[in-house]
Amino acid sequence: MAEKYRVVAIVLSDQLVGHMYGKVRVPEFDEIEIVERPKPTVPPQISTYPMIAGT
Repeated sequence: MAEKYRVVAIVLSDQLVGHMYGKVRVPEFDEIEIVERPKPTVPPQISTYPMIAGT
């Protein structure tokens, strides 16, 4: 979903989730939908921060 909607995906977990018992089904590679999104045509703009004196 992160690739399709172009948003950041962050997985947060804690001890409760880590100690839960349950089955996880990992889909086969053939079952995963691959989303082709358009590639950018311009180079990325790199933002730099000014140097702080004394550091």
